[in-house]
Amino acid sequence: TNGPAFIQLKGLAVGAGGGSCGQAHILDAIAKTWSRYGDIAPNNVNAPWIVVAKDTLRQKFMAFPNDAGTAFAELDYAQVSPTWTARTQGARIGNWGGSSTACGVYDPVGDLYLAGTQKGSGSNLCALDATDPEGGWVELTFTGSGPTDMFGAGILHRASADQFLIVNAASGVPNSVYTLTRPASLPFSNPWVWGTRSFSGTSRYSNSAGAWASYERFRYVDALDSLIVCPDRGYPMECWKM
Repeated sequence: TNGPAFIQLKGLAVGAGGGSCGQAHILDAIAKTWSRYGDIAPNNVNAPWIVVAKDTLRQKFMAFPNDAGTAFAELDYAQVSPTWTARTQGARIGNWGGSSTACGVYDPVGDLYLAGTQKGSGSNLCALDATDPEGGWVELTFTGSGPTDMFGAGILHRASADQFLIVNAASGVPNSVYTLTRPASLPFSNPWVWGTRSFSGTSRYSNSAGAWASYERFRYVDALDSLIVCPDRGYPMECWKM
């Protein structure tokens, strides 16, 4: 209904009212023009620190604030002029907060929302049953070596391998990507498996704005089975093949 388009649901700003970023925007890929999309998100999720997951099955954007509260919201992107719907759920768990920004993604195979952090005391990744988003988040268990001091990175679903990718670029050019694989059954109780994939070659990647600049810069492209990233200002896009 609204595509092909690029939709921005959250952002950061400075100055008066900089934290009020509940107004989504859409870029028409054909006309190449921006316009406002939907309405202002409910006050309980009207902040830059939110986890956004695109639920492709239900055609909804889900927004979960980065706190231990119960409020969340959803936006039906199948509608031409959608409005945010405020909802509540069981209190969120874990180390979610402004300095440990959670990342999130929809799991289309497991029909789950994944969100959380891997930084500091209480760090965790959690799962939420997408058929019952008003239920509570469940902290996942793992085997293998995963990230231990990471925040703000995006978590991406790699369809070709049915696994999740997390790039930790906060400290500089990453030479590997973390992979996370769902258990064959009982994802809320059985352990998920961490692994790594190494990269070779060179990159012009730079965090010119500090650690915060790593936030969700890497995007996975199914058709290329690759990560696409803008490495730094003034440089062309890079393709990191998986």
